[in-house]
Amino acid sequence: MIIQLKLFLFSVLIIAVIAGCSSKTDQEYFDEAQNYFQQDNIPEAVTSFETLINEFPDSKLAPKSMMQLAGIYQSKKLTILSEKELILKSNEYYMAVFEKYPDCEDAPTALFMAGFLQANEMNDYPQATKTYNTFLERYPDNEMAVAAKQELENMGLSPEEILRKNLAKQE
Repeated sequence: MIIQLKLFLFSVLIIAVIAGCSSKTDQEYFDEAQNYFQQDNIPEAVTSFETLINEFPDSKLAPKSMMQLAGIYQSKKLTILSEKELILKSNEYYMAVFEKYPDCEDAPTALFMAGFLQANEMNDYPQATKTYNTFLERYPDNEMAVAAKQELENMGLSPEEILRKNLAKQE
């Protein structure tokens, strides 16, 4: 009985060591995901990016992975979800970058893109207004601040209405 218990514990230890040695680093997951993406194997790319985010939430590659996922969902490359679900998922990832990693280099772009999706894809103008205003408060000197102001000014207008508005300003 004691020998069987020792063998069992030894087996568990060996499995744990092997499992520990076979786990990937955050960089390996990121590189793997990028390779899958380049090969147009989108489901595997999504899995690798999500695994990185879950296993290494404090990694500098976590927000970059979230940005990649947001872009994948925004580009509607996954056919297993409806267009609406893809846009919602993309917005969710963009907002998560800003909320979880507000000081990372991708945070301003993520927040701007969330506002853009909210206004132009989701037609959620109150939320888009809030998001753009947060962007302008948080990143007033960002290169996208002018675009955020323009988005606020033209929110809900058709391209024709924007053109007429701009032509009227020139006269």
